[in-house]
Amino acid sequence: MVTGLSTSDDTFFQLTQTVEKLEIPLYQRYYRWKRDQIKQLWFDLFEITRNDIRNPTLFLGPMVFHDEELGGAGTTYLVDGQQRIATLSLFVAETMHQLREFDDRHVHAKKMGGVVNVLGKFLFQNIAHDFVEDNLDDLDLRLKLSKRDRDLFEEFVKHHQMHGQNTYLKMAMRVCGSLLEDEISDRVSNELGLPDLEDLSEPELSEHQGNALIDIGTELNEILTKYAAFSIIRIQPPYDPLTVFESLNSKGMSLAQSDLIKNILVQKSKEGSKEVVSDKWDNLVDESESSIVQFLRYWHTANRGFVRKKELYSEFKKSISTNRDVQNLLKNLSSDVDWYNAIIGKAKLPGTQNDELETTLARHAKLNFRQGIPILLAFANSGDRKSMKIAAEILSILYVRLFVTLSVRGSVVESSIDDICEAIRSDSEEGLELLKQEADKLIQSYCPVIDWTSLQVGNSNVQKYLLTEMWKEVSPNVVEFPPNDTILHVEHVLPKKPQPGTYSEFNKVEMDIHKNHIGNLTLLLKEDNIYISNKDFATKKLIYELYDPKQGDGARESRSDYLNIELTSRIANCDTWNKENIRQQAEFYSKIANKRWNLDRIDD
Repeated sequence: MVTGLSTSDDTFFQLTQTVEKLEIPLYQRYYRWKRDQIKQLWFDLFEITRNDIRNPTLFLGPMVFHDEELGGAGTTYLVDGQQRIATLSLFVAETMHQLREFDDRHVHAKKMGGVVNVLGKFLFQNIAHDFVEDNLDDLDLRLKLSKRDRDLFEEFVKHHQMHGQNTYLKMAMRVCGSLLEDEISDRVSNELGLPDLEDLSEPELSEHQGNALIDIGTELNEILTKYAAFSIIRIQPPYDPLTVFESLNSKGMSLAQSDLIKNILVQKSKEGSKEVVSDKWDNLVDESESSIVQFLRYWHTANRGFVRKKELYSEFKKSISTNRDVQNLLKNLSSDVDWYNAIIGKAKLPGTQNDELETTLARHAKLNFRQGIPILLAFANSGDRKSMKIAAEILSILYVRLFVTLSVRGSVVESSIDDICEAIRSDSEEGLELLKQEADKLIQSYCPVIDWTSLQVGNSNVQKYLLTEMWKEVSPNVVEFPPNDTILHVEHVLPKKPQPGTYSEFNKVEMDIHKNHIGNLTLLLKEDNIYISNKDFATKKLIYELYDPKQGDGARESRSDYLNIELTSRIANCDTWNKENIRQQAEFYSKIANKRWNLDRIDD
């Protein structure tokens, strides 16, 4: 055996009975399991009893522990395995509470109490008495989760309550309740041979449910006591638990790159500030509205150079050697995450509001142009808001030309991102000029002219972006509407699901081809779009005419801000709707698009 490490194979019961207090260390992530992972573990546990296997075993993977005095006498730290231990504890707690809360008049109430006491030994320290009727507040939990989840976990185990904001842990608690209820129902149905239990009287149903619940609790105890086993690794000096944690998870095991970065930050921070560092990192994870790993990649590319996902941890590790490095990095990340959320359209601009920039970024965010995010972040850090706005417009033009009309691979853009970001870091104006030059090269190489006669656009955000921008291009005096407004809807003239007998000009294949054709799309007010939905063209035409300023219908007064949507009023002039009409509308759009998404319109 290697000095400093000891190994053993223990059941869940052996594990909990040999560990007085089990605590999640600072560098661990909080609870993050999703619904499918929880369901799979539940299924795996009870598969043993379902299949009546002789000498069954269920290996639940490795658990890594570390004993130290920091948490007080008898405290053991769970270096790796939190998600499994926590989920098993939730299973036990949910079953225990269902047994405690079941009607006391049940004929097997005493037996229920016995199962409750047995299950309680998994969850509480030093259980040596009947606590079915006791106040669980007087007992200490064996497992303490991360700081963020600790109170919620304790509240659930002791009181079966789930107060506070929604988290992964709260979702897991709901899933556990649902899984147990389904298990009870399935067992009662199978026992009685009845797919529908509504014909049973309430006393009969209660009796069968109680028996099923006792069986589940008994089986769960047996499974966790005898069959569900872990490979236990205990860390002892001279090994450092943070180093072991890092080694395990950087070699293809469970944790993400972001968790490893958190580990390094905690490791390199000075004593007394480790908990603060851990909290700041967890807040950062919460504030990054999309994936924290994506944000870190974009941030690194903008500030230090292009990095691939698999290299993210190693690159950050190189730059984190001291407590000062830790503090500076957290400060910079916390500042830039606000800009990141604004760029992806999930938040308002930080600090002083700039309405024009905010509107431009919000429109750009509709496109989800991931390769452009580091460039915009680099401009944000430069403090040059004017250049940032122009850059967003250039990137929007580039996206429409390359990715909407041609579906070009993102790699053609990635090759120049690093150089552009480096130029921005040196001089924002030089960076902007380089961005424009690189964009022009790509457009001239791939898409010098936009031809939309055969273009299909399936993404609803992109559809709305294209149509609203073209409307503003032909009607520059229209009111500016927020990019995320719900007032305007995208209208499919040929509906996605036409009523039978309508639009006979199209066979089924042609319908599928043309429903998302750019020439088949226009804009309507929400209520108009809902009203005409999948109706015939003659009915739709009556609504389209209301958007034509040459029409004199008084009903148009409520639509005064939306009048003269030429994109829509043109369609009102058609007598029918067929493939030729769609082609002509697409040609009309193409002329507008070649003017709207043209680098020549950019004024430096």
